[in-house]
Amino acid sequence: MTSNQQPLFSICIPNYNYAHYIGETIESVLNQDFEDYEIVIVDNCSTDNSMEVIKRYKDPRIRVFQNNYNVGFAPNLQCVTEKAIGQFLNLLSADDQMAPGALRRMAEVIQKESNQNQQNLVLVSDVTMIDGNGNEFGFIAN
Repeated sequence: MTSNQQPLFSICIPNYNYAHYIGETIESVLNQDFEDYEIVIVDNCSTDNSMEVIKRYKDPRIRVFQNNYNVGFAPNLQCVTEKAIGQFLNLLSADDQMAPGALRRMAEVIQKESNQNQQNLVLVSDVTMIDGNGNEFGFIAN
C-alpha cells in the first residue's frame, strides 16, 4: 500500500492498559500473508507502558493515536473506527491475535461478492480462546 492509496482493510485496535498483550496483537497482523491493510491503534490514555510497546513497531502501515484523557470504552471504539481509511473495518481487541492467513481468506470472500453486495458485507470468524500463557482452552466456530 502506498501512502496515497486506500487500503482494503483497516485493522482497528482500541487499547487501554494492554501492554502485556498488544505486541503480540500487532505482530499477528504484521505476520499476515496479505498486505493490503493499515493498523490503526488508539490508546485510551493507558497508565501502563502500552505506548512504549506500540511505538517499538516502525511499520508504515501502523498509525497510532493517543487520547488526551480516558474517554471510556465505547467512545474509544468510535475514535479508532473514525480514524480508519480502509474499505473494510476489522475490530481487533488489544489482547487478541489474528490467525495466520485470516486477511487473505477475508479478501477472497470479499472478491467473490459483487460490488453491490460488498456494501452490506459482514464477515465473522472462528475464535480460538487462549489464556494468559498462550494455551488454547476453547474454540467457537462461526
